[in-house]
Amino acid sequence: LLAFLKAHPSDRLYLIGDIIDGWQLRRRWYWPQSHNDVVQKILRRARKGCKVVFVPGNRAEMRTIDGTLYCNDGDWVESLTALVEHGDGRLEIVHWPPERVQASAQDAQQLVTQMT
Repeated sequence: LLAFLKAHPSDRLYLIGDIIDGWQLRRRWYWPQSHNDVVQKILRRARKGCKVVFVPGNRAEMRTIDGTLYCNDGDWVESLTALVEHGDGRLEIVHWPPERVQASAQDAQQLVTQMT
């Protein structure tokens, strides 16, 4: 990533999604100097006037930035959300209540039991 940032200067930098994987860091702390180098490069760009835009990951949301629609359907396991495109082209983030997911899992288990 550092080589890419060095090779491609820009007035705007869009950071989309999980730039830092918090789940992985919780499992095992791993933060080499190369990670610091990337963060420092991004901060240096921002100080020199580059507009840095961060669109977070693992959180269901839709937003428009400079005329571009960004859709993040989150993480099914964590947020129980999905991005749906309707027949008429509308986009929607659908949220499933945890109790419905639990009921669906139980129905699936019963079906598997019946088939065996």
